[in-house]
Amino acid sequence: VRMRKIPALRGLILDANGTVLVDNQTSFDLVFIPDRARDIREVVDRFAALCKRRSLTFAPDIPAKNRLKSFQPVRLERNVAWEKVALAETHALELPGLYAEVVPVRQYLAGEILAHVIGYIGEVSPEELEQDRTGAYTIGDRVGKFGVERYLDAYLRGRNGAEQVEVDALGRGVRSLGRIAPVSGYNVILNIDSFLQKAAWDAMEGRTGAVVVMDPRNGAILAMVSSPSFDPNLFTGKISPAVWRRLSNNVLRPMENRAISGQYPPGSTYKPVVAAAALGENLISPETSVHCDGHFVLGNRTFHCWQKNGHGRVNLHRALVESCDVFFYEIGKRIGVDALARYARGLGLGTPTGVDLPREKAGLVPTKAWKLKRFKQPWHMGETISISIGQGYDLVTPIQLLNAYCALANGGTVWRPRLVKRIETQDGKPVVTFPPLRQSVAPIPAETLQLINRGLWGVVNEARGTGYALRRKEEDVCGKTGTSQ
Repeated sequence: VRMRKIPALRGLILDANGTVLVDNQTSFDLVFIPDRARDIREVVDRFAALCKRRSLTFAPDIPAKNRLKSFQPVRLERNVAWEKVALAETHALELPGLYAEVVPVRQYLAGEILAHVIGYIGEVSPEELEQDRTGAYTIGDRVGKFGVERYLDAYLRGRNGAEQVEVDALGRGVRSLGRIAPVSGYNVILNIDSFLQKAAWDAMEGRTGAVVVMDPRNGAILAMVSSPSFDPNLFTGKISPAVWRRLSNNVLRPMENRAISGQYPPGSTYKPVVAAAALGENLISPETSVHCDGHFVLGNRTFHCWQKNGHGRVNLHRALVESCDVFFYEIGKRIGVDALARYARGLGLGTPTGVDLPREKAGLVPTKAWKLKRFKQPWHMGETISISIGQGYDLVTPIQLLNAYCALANGGTVWRPRLVKRIETQDGKPVVTFPPLRQSVAPIPAETLQLINRGLWGVVNEARGTGYALRRKEEDVCGKTGTSQ
């Protein structure tokens, strides 16, 4: 009598419109039952010789002898080709204990386009087995390792079944003595719009970077792209060492989700934060003007504007539209680093957004206390000048910056970004829903938001705006350009 584990089907992952993004398909694994042969190595070597004669590769994972347990199957190779299955079946007499098992395997239909959102699964590690306090994992199980597959593994994985099978002397099943049916995992519905995701992917044209799209009315993430990417289907079987090295040693880090864990200086996209702080602290009015002749002097140091010949005399609106560095150097000096930090944090910068993915980074909003603790040095005014245009110690993730701009656009609400819309049973009954979650409200008056948004409209729609090339007749676009070193 052999006890056979029946793997549960993982739940499907679908987009907001019901398009299936991750499915299951039938696959075959080569499995060895230790009690059927004295020496696993002998059986493996025989099968390897049979494969070699037919020009088939065979690279099994063989555990140490002290880890082998009678009647507990050892999975030698996953997702094998049909030729190997036929070879194992036709040479069953020579290969006691070796048989092919039918198992479901993940099929990532969107491939690299959604790899960083959806992630992939892999065999449960000894560390994960040790840390599992629920008893849900057993040796050989496939669990989420990255992305939504990992974040919602408890919902997606389902519950394995089992069957007692009477077998003959060759290990072939004769009859079932008892069966516990597996329970399929729940389906996950994302807020992602596949059409928009593909449009964002195509727009990247292979460049290194990230694109994130969020609905400012509720925090729903409609698209999230990180480039370069990887094909999660590589992980459905045993990934070869060469492929893994190529992914993990790539200087462009294709396995990193830049949208949530890439930390970058925000550059001039930080200027609306500086404007909000200056207006909020009553240090300037909309009419306050600064003369820009292309540079700003502080002590013995000169800070330059991107416009070498200067912008002339500019007020807040023109400074946002034309992204005048000198204007923001001057008002940043008046504000000070700690007040700037207060408004930046009010817009959600410097802390994780709480998006439903693992490995999100926090970014960095510097303060005097932070520098003293980190470097044991006092803060210098020149450092305030740098952070006033989003340089220096300032670091943001793309999703943080997006969240801050959504707050500017929607009247000040900082939402928790949501990738997952709901979790439901196989027949469509809701299990968990994820309604919009308001995390905070930015401490910025409505009149200040209107002034800033008018400037962001001018960036794209006024002739001297730095984003004028992006204006559109059919839609009213606002935005901010930013370049950082």
